[in-house]
Amino acid sequence: MRITYRTLAKLIDKMSDEQKDSDVTVEIETENECYAAGLRISGEDHDSLDENHPIIFVPASYVDVPRSDDVESIWANITDT
Repeated sequence: MRITYRTLAKLIDKMSDEQKDSDVTVEIETENECYAAGLRISGEDHDSLDENHPIIFVPASYVDVPRSDDVESIWANITDT
């Protein structure tokens, strides 16, 4: 099922505090694997998305990426402001 980020925000509002404190996770059905994910905003040179489209991102070579809860720092990093 496809959803918008607005719907995702509403669904997150319904989660328990424990669920909200867990890592954002993406499950790749064809690989039967789950990966922690981050958020990116596409730039003007993205191959298939419009500029400023939000992306839940899993790096190609997954490593234990540090977790951050600093929303302002994350937003500044992904929007290059």
